[in-house]
Amino acid sequence: MGAGWMAGMALCLTLGGQAASAEAYTVDEVSVRAQVLTDGDLFVEELFTYTLHEPVDELERHVGLGGAGGVEFFEAYVPPKGTKLGSFAHQGLKQLDTAFREEDESFYTFPAVKEGTQELYYRYRVDQAASRYVRTGELEWKFFEDSDTDIHNVTMEILLPQTFKEDQVHAFLHDPTGGRLQVMPPSTVRYDNPNLSMYGSGAVRLLFPSEFLPEAPTKSEAVRVEDILKEEAAREKRFGMREMLLGAGKAVSAGLIVLVLGAVLTLLFSLKGRLAGLRTGRRGLKELAETDPVRLSFLYRLGELQAGDFAAGLFSQRRRGLLTASAVPAENRFCTEEGAFHTSLQFVRTGKGSGDTASDAKLNAWLLRSRKQGIPSVRIDSLAGPTLTEYRSGKRTAYYRNKRRGFLAGFRPWKESVEAELAGACFRPYSPLRRYGRGLAALHALLLLYLFYADAQPWDVLLYLLLFLAAGGGFTLYRIEQKWRLALYLFACFVAGAIIVDADASGVYLLFVLGSLLLVPLLPRRSLTWEAAGDRGSIRSWRRKLKQGAVGAETEELSVLEKYAEAAVLLGVGREYLTKVQERLKAAGRTADSPLLSLSGGMQSVLYTQTTLRFTSDSAASGQGSSGSSDSDGGGWDGDGSDSGGSDSGGGGDGGGGGGGD
Repeated sequence: MGAGWMAGMALCLTLGGQAASAEAYTVDEVSVRAQVLTDGDLFVEELFTYTLHEPVDELERHVGLGGAGGVEFFEAYVPPKGTKLGSFAHQGLKQLDTAFREEDESFYTFPAVKEGTQELYYRYRVDQAASRYVRTGELEWKFFEDSDTDIHNVTMEILLPQTFKEDQVHAFLHDPTGGRLQVMPPSTVRYDNPNLSMYGSGAVRLLFPSEFLPEAPTKSEAVRVEDILKEEAAREKRFGMREMLLGAGKAVSAGLIVLVLGAVLTLLFSLKGRLAGLRTGRRGLKELAETDPVRLSFLYRLGELQAGDFAAGLFSQRRRGLLTASAVPAENRFCTEEGAFHTSLQFVRTGKGSGDTASDAKLNAWLLRSRKQGIPSVRIDSLAGPTLTEYRSGKRTAYYRNKRRGFLAGFRPWKESVEAELAGACFRPYSPLRRYGRGLAALHALLLLYLFYADAQPWDVLLYLLLFLAAGGGFTLYRIEQKWRLALYLFACFVAGAIIVDADASGVYLLFVLGSLLLVPLLPRRSLTWEAAGDRGSIRSWRRKLKQGAVGAETEELSVLEKYAEAAVLLGVGREYLTKVQERLKAAGRTADSPLLSLSGGMQSVLYTQTTLRFTSDSAASGQGSSGSSDSDGGGWDGDGSDSGGSDSGGGGDGGGGGGGD
């Protein structure tokens, strides 16, 4: 859920930041008088009326240069009260301090009044704002780009250098948020907007005779007025369809939100999970006890074996008569350690039995490297990581680090071999994460492109968005099984969606992104077959029974209890089961000499080793970390969804630590 939380926080911070600036002050009225000079410069006078709702140290006026040469000067004054723009001159007015910050191309004015109503008179000159071509003159300018609040009651007059007839000047408004642009002979183009959104820009494009700019340099680019008019006609057509297209986009986004939330609820309360729960009693305890330990761990971990599951391979071979288990004195380092063990299990190759598999061969080559009277064997205590005393002292850190690497180097091939043997029978041939994750990424890309087009965004912005989505999609699909990639891609879509000018369309799409981020951790990397799902439900039910009490201690044969003990150890409830089985056996007057039924007799060495592996291994043991719900089929950001350790709710990490037998 980490990415969804991050996206939610980003939304809150974005909206919170906007709300903060809106609460600090409002812009109640703006009058602008912009003169296009004969040399192509733009001389601008502006009268801003602010209401400061709280103490404000500085007020921003963004002047984006676009293709202009630069701002020749920028000045701020306190105008006479109750006057209109054009009825006063700047001489004799109180000039305020200003500062330019290049990183955001903005001028900052330090007002004389900290609260209440404040009028400011700005005057500045922009070099080469207008361009002269052979056949036409052109002014393309954004007067209110990057505002940090809405601007109310905007009136702007753009004065051309010479008088003109109506058919000599063409004016186009490039602001999708609204407003009205009028050509008013003999010398003025007027722009009005009662409420200019903070996402608007007041962008205009004017075409006029090139003779209006006699002192401006003539640019060499070939510009045809006819081509510009066709381009603007196409743009006007897009603007005319904007509301209709955005309405369709908002409807699609709303429908997708419902669809995604439905998928989230379905996965949270999955039918398969309920059916698997109903089938938990389908297999009896004795039948489950006969389940091969490797298959038991494989199903329980949803195919993501952890380092401590090496014991499953040894238990499996013991059951098939390929190994024998006996108790031997533990290494001295454990005998002096509080909470450790004095007796270790030792597994010795018998040379008997049958049914060696490829995974058996890899396990034996990895672990059974010691020799007992010339016979391959392994002592469990030889695999354990550092004791608590050794860990605290740090004296043998390099030794145990190398030992861990050696353990992982053998564990990975065995794990891959087990997966090759069991995955086909336990999992469906398709991955829900791959199938639906790819579709989700493609859906966001298509919808985002559509919304940008419907919002009448410029074609170059659409091109950049397409390249961005293509690169992000490639990064995501390269390793779609890594959920963080998909989450990062969706977060990037969240940021891109905030650029959409139409607030309603942007808001609905961002909600769709947040819903998708909720869905990602719930998508399973793998999907169990119905039979495997039922078996896993039975295993989980059996695990709870093993944890709650010593199943069958009074009546079952010791060989069956040994299988229960092995299963309990693999399912993370070994200590609870073994403690209670000894109590029940003693109460029933039964004795058990088996090292597999006693903590002190040898099983403590397995539990201790599993613990040291779990807390000293890196995540390479399983390819991913092990977070995720114990009830999901591969949920969580890393997708293993396994239970582990001694907790009933699962979630322990996978292990590494320890080397092969000495």
